Amino acid sequence: MDNGSAFEGRCDIVHGEPEKPNTIEEIHDKFMDLALPVWGSTVARSLFEQCMAFDRIANVASWSDGFEL
Repeated sequence: MDNGSAFEGRCDIVHGEPEKPNTIEEIHDKFMDLALPVWGSTVARSLFEQCMAFDRIANVASWSDGFEL
């Protein structure tokens, strides 16, 4: 700092790691922050919902057709 003082910190478990996972709300909020400017709210919301159910998508090739940039 300007007055000569210093601060130290340590983080053994980073937020988002398996030992300290993000909440669904945090994942949703970050996804929407990034996706809204690219796809708009309708596509971004749909894409998030579908990504959260990705294991149930039968055909990824046809699923991704609506999300081109």
